Amino acid sequence: MIVARSATSIRIGSKKGRDVIMQRKPKSVVKWLDDHLEETILMVLIVAITLLTGAQVVMRKLFQSPLTWSEELCRYCFMWTGFISVGYCVRKRCAIRINTFVMLFSKRKQLALEILGNIISLALYSVFLHASWNIVRKTIVSTQTSPAMGIPFYIIYLCTVLGFLFAIVRLAQVIVEDARQLIHPSVETLECDSDPA
Repeated sequence: MIVARSATSIRIGSKKGRDVIMQRKPKSVVKWLDDHLEETILMVLIVAITLLTGAQVVMRKLFQSPLTWSEELCRYCFMWTGFISVGYCVRKRCAIRINTFVMLFSKRKQLALEILGNIISLALYSVFLHASWNIVRKTIVSTQTSPAMGIPFYIIYLCTVLGFLFAIVRLAQVIVEDARQLIHPSVETLECDSDPA
């Protein structure tokens, strides 16, 4: 029974007239980044898109003076949102997939096929990362900028590099988690496994 709670400890009752306090470890910055990096970036980008679109509507309809740069910035924020969300979807395991064939197998074999699929995806994202880095390098050399805001194109295209990099890191995490589960299956996995392979 939890009696009181603070930022770093939980008071769970008393024993012989003294409070029993269970210390809670504060989350490290690395753990927080692991849990929330992509979703924080996505949240900031989506809020920016919403505010910029709203400001553009207000400026156009009420003041008859539309912003010349807001649509361009919204477009670039939307691009960043699309690529950053790849790593987020991989980490949360919410990528679109067709798993009818995989569902025919036992739980352990499903997990092994999942690992195989993730390794193939990892290789594919590595190819995409290499190609996107080549594009960013070319745009750095070209010194091309966006028409309305003058943003260097390499900053705009950097979203591809970061998106595929996040996806690779998140896929590596998922592969390790699944491999641990395959090597040391939980009781739940063993109970659900109908095929004794």
